Amino acid sequence: MAVASALGSPEANNYMTSKRGKIGRVAAAFVALVAFCNVSRGDIIDLLDNPGALPSDKPSTIQVQLASTVDGHLQSANITLNAIEYDTTLNLVTYYQLNPLTLTWASGDQITIHDLSSKLDPFGSFAGSVTDIGAPSTFTTVFTFPTFVPTLFGPLTFSGSVSGSATDGTGVPNGVSYVPVGPNPGVFRYELYDTTAALVTNFFLDPGASFPAGPPNSHVTGPYDNSGSPVIVGSGPNGVGSVQVVETFLGSGGTDNYAFTGRWDVNPVPEPTTMVLVALGLVGFTLTTRKR
Repeated sequence: MAVASALGSPEANNYMTSKRGKIGRVAAAFVALVAFCNVSRGDIIDLLDNPGALPSDKPSTIQVQLASTVDGHLQSANITLNAIEYDTTLNLVTYYQLNPLTLTWASGDQITIHDLSSKLDPFGSFAGSVTDIGAPSTFTTVFTFPTFVPTLFGPLTFSGSVSGSATDGTGVPNGVSYVPVGPNPGVFRYELYDTTAALVTNFFLDPGASFPAGPPNSHVTGPYDNSGSPVIVGSGPNGVGSVQVVETFLGSGGTDNYAFTGRWDVNPVPEPTTMVLVALGLVGFTLTTRKR
């Protein structure tokens, strides 16, 4: 009887109501989080297995223009990226380079480009390697990514990252280095253009490095990333429409090898009202939970 009386008391009922309220709020938050993740991820269709799932208004391939120079000698190519995934919720297609491309110069120097990818939302990534044969050479590689679809307007954030490795390739280790060329403060220059091909803004990443003779003979470089403090830009009547990534450095020769992987993002700046509402919601939820 004492147990039954305690369970039916006002204090017990208030306690149970409070517990149910907390459980309900936690459950609601969990459901909202799952829904958000699902919306963000979308339903992904593998277009290599299901090419017919590509919407008719989306191209099956896009082109990244490549221009590579070694000691002033230019080679250029158009690299094809194939549609490999379709996000049905976000209506976005991921394009990817299926076959690597290697360019070779008379000096024996080589540049290999692989794993290029792009989404026209817009986002892009790139990867490659450089082999510096004989005397030290100056390498410049320009990646011109496809035009954004649609053109972006309004305040935007522009960010990127890059990482890689530098390997001493000589028979007798003598060190390896790579340094920016001229006034550039970084090896990689990220450039944002409007739809008339006028430069809107740029930033640099990777200051270069020099490593003594090993072991080890291979060294990690980076990661260098400015996504925590991206460049914020407005846009004029022409909006923004494309990105170029320019890699320029002086190697150390002797069959030394340099590998790199990078990416870039352009995103709208969140509206102040949206940010305030999110912040107020989080504060309110916290205060309500503490009070109970």
